[in-house]
Amino acid sequence: MKNTLLFFLLFFVSSVLHAQPRVIAHRGYWDCEGSAQNSIASLNKAHALQGLYASELDVYITADGVVVVNHDPAIGEHVLETSAYKDIRHLLLPNGEKYPTLKHYLRQAHKNRGRLVIEIKEHKVNPTRNEQRVADAVLKLVEKAKMQNRVEYISFSMNVCTLLKAADSTVKVAYLPRKALTPQQVKAKGLDGIDYRVTLFDQHPEWVKEAQALGLTVNVYDPVTEEAFQKLIDLGVDFITTDNPVLLLKMLEK
Repeated sequence: MKNTLLFFLLFFVSSVLHAQPRVIAHRGYWDCEGSAQNSIASLNKAHALQGLYASELDVYITADGVVVVNHDPAIGEHVLETSAYKDIRHLLLPNGEKYPTLKHYLRQAHKNRGRLVIEIKEHKVNPTRNEQRVADAVLKLVEKAKMQNRVEYISFSMNVCTLLKAADSTVKVAYLPRKALTPQQVKAKGLDGIDYRVTLFDQHPEWVKEAQALGLTVNVYDPVTEEAFQKLIDLGVDFITTDNPVLLLKMLEK
């Protein structure tokens, strides 16, 4: 009898714990002193947050094949897809750091023993060629850094998503849609999760359970307020990617 009660107690506790969404710092923990979006500082500051699941970052590939960590397609006048790395390597982030390459970012994440969610950006200049180049390059860099088990991928480009899965069916890839697909449509593409803006789940709250029933993970990006966080916690989403990870982590501690 005691063993049975213990079993159900452990099951209940594990279920409650599993119900808590895991927190991802959007472009690292950047909204604090000395940090900047997609900087090494934001990566380190995210790693220092107790209970954080992962740090998210954005990447493009340069004309000469260097994968650079940056959200926008250009740095100043330099469009990353058509620029050589030597043209941008001297440029500085708002916190005074140089723009990091993915190689440097992975090296620091490995040292921190942290997890990463890499968003491979849509490439607009010759997208067929450049998205193949960036998908191949990112996978090789992650493998070389021995980070395969601590990296997941997202992209607004379905082409990038399917290229990653074709190259390695074991990698975890979630779709960030320009046009929302149903969970069934994403599952049919062979992907592992959906990563949708918070407002989309106001329109389709049923997609959370539908996706999970199909074996897909559910990530939500953009929420920053306590009200929005609570709504997503109540919906039972798996991950929340936010620019305000400190507030969400404090809420989940209660």
